[in-house]
This record gives sequence, C-alpha cells and structure tokens, in this order.
Amino acid sequence: MTELTIRRVVVACDVSCDVRLTMNAAVELAQRLGAAVHGIFLEDGGLRRLTELPFGRQVSLSAADIAEPLMSGLELANMLDALGTAARQALAAAADKRRLDWSFALAQDVIEPLEPGDLLVIEASARAFSGAWRPRSRWEARTQELGDVVLFRRGGTEGSGIVLVLSGDETLDQRLLSAVLTLGDPAEEIVIAPLEGVSGAQEATTRALDRLKSLGRRARLGALSLQDAEWLQGPGAPHPRLVAIANRGDQPELARAVFAKTGADVLLLR
Repeated sequence: MTELTIRRVVVACDVSCDVRLTMNAAVELAQRLGAAVHGIFLEDGGLRRLTELPFGRQVSLSAADIAEPLMSGLELANMLDALGTAARQALAAAADKRRLDWSFALAQDVIEPLEPGDLLVIEASARAFSGAWRPRSRWEARTQELGDVVLFRRGGTEGSGIVLVLSGDETLDQRLLSAVLTLGDPAEEIVIAPLEGVSGAQEATTRALDRLKSLGRRARLGALSLQDAEWLQGPGAPHPRLVAIANRGDQPELARAVFAKTGADVLLLR
C-alpha cells in the first residue's frame, strides 16, 4: 500500500469559525501525526466590498425579520484584525502547550499552494437552522482548487464509529486507504463502496478489503450509486463519521452529493 506521510497540518478558518476550538483540534491532530501545524486566518474580501454598498443590511438566519445597518469598513477591518489575532493566540497557546512547531499567516480569500506532505484542514461546520439544514461552506464548491489532501471538519455525525471509503481509481485508493488508516480511529469500522460505472472499482474494492482485514481492521462492503445519492441518507445507509473520496476531476458531482446528503467530515485526496 502506498504510504501517505503528513509532515504539516495546515488549518484554515474564517469569521464563521470558533477559532479556539478549530486551532485546538488542529493541534491535537498534528500531535497525533507527529507533524508541525500552520494556521491560516482567511479574511473575506467579499465582506469588505459589501460594506461599501449603500443598500446593504445585516440580517440573522435565525431572525430574518430583524435587519440592521451594515458595519462600516473600519468596523469590519477592526473585527477581522481582532479575529485574526485571536486565531494566532489560540494556535500559539495550543501548540506551545504540546511543544509543537507552529506558524501562522493571514490571507485574503485564497489559500496559497501547499507543499507536499501538507494536510489542509478546513473548518466547514455550521450551526443548523430549520431542522437539519446548514448553510454551505464556500469551500465545498471549490474542492478542485485546494490541496492534494484536504479534510473538511463538519462534525455532523461524530461518534458513529464508521468511516466510508468511496472506491474507484486503484492508485488513488491505495493512498486513500493509507490516509484513512493514518487519520482514523483503529476502533472504527471501514465501509468500502465501489463507485458505479468506474472501471475496475469492484476489483480494487476486493483487494482493499483483503488488505484491511490482513491488518486486523473491521471492514465490509457497502454500495453506492452516483445516480441515487439518496443512498447516503436512506435505509441501510452507514451514517459515517468520515467519508473518504479520491477527488477525481471527472466526478465533481460525487463530492457535492456527499456534502449535501451527510453531515460527516469529508477527506478528499487527489
């Protein structure tokens, strides 16, 4: 199996994050992997441009009938500065406590190209409104622009004890399984679902199951149809804590379906 080595955990958060929880989680992951940690606070240029519009109003998703004038550009700049400082302080405190190497940067809108061996962690959880509905993270539509190994922390099905691996390309699958074994909990069950219509997916899945069982891991076969993504929610669905996907450029609808149909963390590997 092709091994995946993580040398640095890169965590990206923005104004929607709880910076303390986000940085603590990234540092804990870096410590477990024996990696350094790098924090990025993303300033949303769209918010800055929005404050310049004369007709803008600030509303709450939980109380849409209450509208207030937008903050000024200066007020927004001060808020972003304060949040960036809080993120840096939270990262420093958590990393220093565990004696990990750390670094920090501010960025506007775009995450700079990453280095080989980087794991990009994006905080993509959101508070639920109207039952289970959650506003989408802006990063969910930009998966092809991100790094080779990306973990979206969404936190919707914590504690389920199941990791779902969507199997297709055998070369990618070997690295994907290595990532799952590296990032997952040994007590979790791994469910491998061969992608319908992908040549060799069934054979690759069989070999992956044999490999996992030889390592003493609980693993079983699942089923997935790209034409029926409701499987991720319907009877018999695994309700995974983590969904691992080989981020193939010819199947962008797969990642979109996973984001839409589950609240699970999502691991994308390219």
